[in-house]
Amino acid sequence: MNPKLLGAVCVVAIVAAGASIYMTSRQDSRPGQAAYQKGTAALSASNVDEAENDFLEGIRDDPDFGPNYVQLGEIYAARKDFKQAGDAYTHASKLLPDDGKVWFVLSTIEKTLRNMPAAEAAAMQAAKLLPNDADVQGQLASVENKIGHADAAYDAYRRAHILQPTNPEYLITMSRFGLVTPHAADQFPFQEKELSTYLAANPTDADAAKVMAETEERMPPTPERLATGIKYALVAQAANPKDAEVDVDLGQLYLSAGKPAEALKAYQTADRLKPNSEQTMHAMVVCYLKTGQAAKAAEMEKRIQQLPANK
Repeated sequence: MNPKLLGAVCVVAIVAAGASIYMTSRQDSRPGQAAYQKGTAALSASNVDEAENDFLEGIRDDPDFGPNYVQLGEIYAARKDFKQAGDAYTHASKLLPDDGKVWFVLSTIEKTLRNMPAAEAAAMQAAKLLPNDADVQGQLASVENKIGHADAAYDAYRRAHILQPTNPEYLITMSRFGLVTPHAADQFPFQEKELSTYLAANPTDADAAKVMAETEERMPPTPERLATGIKYALVAQAANPKDAEVDVDLGQLYLSAGKPAEALKAYQTADRLKPNSEQTMHAMVVCYLKTGQAAKAAEMEKRIQQLPANK
């Protein structure tokens, strides 16, 4: 099974159960309540088909009782019948409009079905109702990213990180968005500070180390900042020896730190891993010249001229 679908099922099962229990405790006088209680008892005994019939009976007897739709949605999602699960949660969201968990699960299902406008609308409603839930903000960020709304995705990932600062997923994803496109005036100082705090406790996290190195390379250079960037670029390089991007970052940091010989070694590694990158080759020309290797620089210039784009 696709891991994303598996994740959707897990979210549906956990969140739907919590939402339904919360709602029924406040609606135990409703006509659909008896069927609901029978259904949940059947679920507890692992009699899923019987439970489904009970919840359907409850809907027939009391079509405005939302928790039965929630439980049906959970059953359908567990069967990977996401179309029926989405229909059930859509009904539930109309009947339980103030339950952020219902909107959260609906968004997850709609995203799984690739109904992105519906997923976005549900995620936004969930985020409005549950502004202090990091996972809800992360879900909104994921949906906005899928749609291509980079600014909205960055803002939601940033909120998720602030709510759950020890979760590296939100921190690293937020930082990656910041490295691609400017989203906020303070984003680089902010992610530098947050990554520094996280890496102090998790110094071997290679993904965070790579993002930190890239962040330091983008910031105004200082000896301390360049040393930190090099330190974490080396951590990322050790963990991902075939990632040419890490070596390019390391080369730029060394070059900015006034260490052209070390920079050249990093760029040469990047050139072996990903040959004919014009950016890397131009950087190697600079390194050769700074280390007194004019002939090597001239050879590299010839290689650059032979690239298809330059012919």
